[in-house]
Amino acid sequence: MAMTDILDAVLNRVDPHSSYVTMTASAGAAAHVTLRTIRAARRLVLRPIRIAVRFIRGLLAYAIVIGSVWALLHYIR
Repeated sequence: MAMTDILDAVLNRVDPHSSYVTMTASAGAAAHVTLRTIRAARRLVLRPIRIAVRFIRGLLAYAIVIGSVWALLHYIR
């Protein structure tokens, strides 16, 4: 007896119209759709955050360069 036959026999006691293979396939398809939806949602949420982080890093780099130039000019005088 194959494993799927054993699982089908167990499932037939619970639900006579179910099949292990079809239940596994439908669960796999649902999981794939759910995973794809979650990934798309993460991209939508994380994209503005990443843009903001890049903007802040740019401002910090700009401030460090301006501060360094100001300190250098102040030191030279």
